[in-house]
Amino acid sequence: NGGTANNNVIVQDGGVLTNTGTIQGAGLTVNSNGFVLNGAGGTLLNIGNAGSVNVAAGATLVNQGNIGAENQANTLTVNGTFKDSGVGNIYLTTFTLNGTFLPGGDAVGTTEIKSALVGSSFPGRITLNTGSTTLIKVNFASSPQSNTVVVAQFTDFGGNSTPVVFDGGTIQVTNINTGAGVFAAGQSFRMFTGPSGSDIGNEGAGTTNRYPIMNPVIPAANTKWDLADLRLASPNGIVKIVGFPTTGTNITVSTFADSGNVVTHLQWPTEYIGWRLQQQSNPASVGLWTNWTTVTGSTTTNDLYITNSATIDTSFFRMIYP
Repeated sequence: NGGTANNNVIVQDGGVLTNTGTIQGAGLTVNSNGFVLNGAGGTLLNIGNAGSVNVAAGATLVNQGNIGAENQANTLTVNGTFKDSGVGNIYLTTFTLNGTFLPGGDAVGTTEIKSALVGSSFPGRITLNTGSTTLIKVNFASSPQSNTVVVAQFTDFGGNSTPVVFDGGTIQVTNINTGAGVFAAGQSFRMFTGPSGSDIGNEGAGTTNRYPIMNPVIPAANTKWDLADLRLASPNGIVKIVGFPTTGTNITVSTFADSGNVVTHLQWPTEYIGWRLQQQSNPASVGLWTNWTTVTGSTTTNDLYITNSATIDTSFFRMIYP
């Protein structure tokens, strides 16, 4: 398409569309295994009053142009892959990621989601939902080291949560120049900002309680990711690498009954997030044995509730690293 499409555009399964013109009107839908290149000078929904771009699971949208416009309530929902070159203008009410996001182009760059100014209480909002992956590239060849930056008026990592949890979208951090340096304790990376380097906005009650899952889980030997400055500092949007405790700690345990089950509440110090909680349950005649299993999700939190049937005789817990 090198001209203007004035209605809804649907890319069928396996279809390929290159846009260097304007697609406006009801929206753009990219079905499974479909591929859309919004090329340089291409515009998606830049003139219509409102519209949505929907990228299905298995589909890909590569953007080298423009998406949305000011004062128009356009949205982007990605269940597949969205790769942005970081050279065009993107104006959105909301960007919801359930799939894979590659910001900043092929090298280290910046993708900015600008506020459409309308359509939501928090226009220009990115939500990196649980199960999604955002790729952040780091280049140690530059001085100081540089990294991909995602800019938005509001950014949250999986939606509202009442307790603090570490189960939001995954942030995949990749060193693209291993010959120039490696991850080490003491390093700091500002990965997310508001416009012009301002702080990430607060999207309402509870959103500051959900944190992303960092990958690799262990950036370097005896280190871990520190997310203390991701939301609750100024400037925020910062992820650090800090030293990691390698000696054991105590687990605080309490239990209560619930509908014939025994609920065990386990907590440990926040600096031990990244250690694995393991459990085994056996008959009293066996007691403590060797059948340890890792509790799913235990490496990303320091606060867990585990429910066992009251008919189980014994349960044991321990923490190990790595």
